[in-house]
Amino acid sequence: MFQQLMTQFLDEYGSLEKKQEDCYSFPVTPEMMATVEDRHPVIHFHCRLGQCPKENREEFFTEALMANLFGSNTGGGVLGLSQDGSELLIQHDIDYTIPYTDFSASLEDFCNAAELWAEECRR
Repeated sequence: MFQQLMTQFLDEYGSLEKKQEDCYSFPVTPEMMATVEDRHPVIHFHCRLGQCPKENREEFFTEALMANLFGSNTGGGVLGLSQDGSELLIQHDIDYTIPYTDFSASLEDFCNAAELWAEECRR
């Protein structure tokens, strides 16, 4: 199922970089790459968004927590931090048996959320 979705995605959007078996990366923006991975029974989207701001950190983290709590501006994803706490990440898992139209829409929502939060990191 995953390979069928990725084949349709490739046909529609062009080439992807195959990082390893069942794992692809593609640019969200020229500076930011996202990963789509087969983690049966889910398909996993992941993206590093940027360094957390050094100023107004409490406000930034409060906004991120509220976004996670209410699912606002996350495209269905979840915001998190890198292991060392310096970078903001976003990830999203979708059902493995999702139809292509829903897969494509979920990925678009994920990318829009990634762009929005990457911009928040730069503020």
